[in-house]
Amino acid sequence: MGIQALLSDPLSYLKDILYILPAILPALVLHECAHGWVAFRLGDPTAKMMGRLTLNPLKHLDPVGTLCMVFLGLGWARPVPVNPRYFRNLRRDDLLVSLAGITANLIMFFIGCLLVLFFLIAGLRAIPEDMLYGSGEYLAEVEGALYRVGFADVAAYPLSMKDYLIAPYLGGVWGVVYEIAVNFTLVNLALAIFNLIPIPPLDGYHVLNDIILKRPLFASPQVARIGQGAMLLLLWTGYLGKALSAVENWVIGGVGAGFAGVFRAAGLM
Repeated sequence: MGIQALLSDPLSYLKDILYILPAILPALVLHECAHGWVAFRLGDPTAKMMGRLTLNPLKHLDPVGTLCMVFLGLGWARPVPVNPRYFRNLRRDDLLVSLAGITANLIMFFIGCLLVLFFLIAGLRAIPEDMLYGSGEYLAEVEGALYRVGFADVAAYPLSMKDYLIAPYLGGVWGVVYEIAVNFTLVNLALAIFNLIPIPPLDGYHVLNDIILKRPLFASPQVARIGQGAMLLLLWTGYLGKALSAVENWVIGGVGAGFAGVFRAAGLM
């Protein structure tokens, strides 16, 4: 997704937005709710008093961050207000609150991986005998053409299996659901990695500060604005996206290896 895609094919881009919004909303909302909930458990009622312990996305979405998420692939929500004066252990509690959002995204990423794996196994088991091709391969009809696809390819390239497995053998509706599940998985992984960047006001800055820097808990408004400007510049130029994509691809490669192990255990490979 991006500005170029919008300009080149607006209708296709709008369809992609409809597929990715169900992934973006829970990823951003639960990330911020996790911050507020952990802060509340540690004695800070600020988020609860301001109505931020809610699943209502309108309470959490940041206009600029949401637009960046839609058009640039990465973004953020409005930070949950935290008052460290309520904390019994400033550094420890700030660290726990900062890690809560990232942890929520990683949990949702894991759930997304399980959903994707479930669909892949269901798709492989739905292949009729006459479409199996040799040992460990099958035929998939995509836009009137037949393609040979290896079971190992299904594990290695799960993101591409909507057209080559799920839609052909489970149906078009389940293909759409699968694409949403894939988007949900990728968005949560991207947010977890993105928030680990040690630039204020991201969670990674708090983690670095609480463990190593030991500076005041919150960066000054001026420093936070500079940090946000730097993030926008890196997103716009594409450098940040390329770096994060490299990390995402490494993680997805590990997930694919895990899927292959599950396929072997299930007798599918």
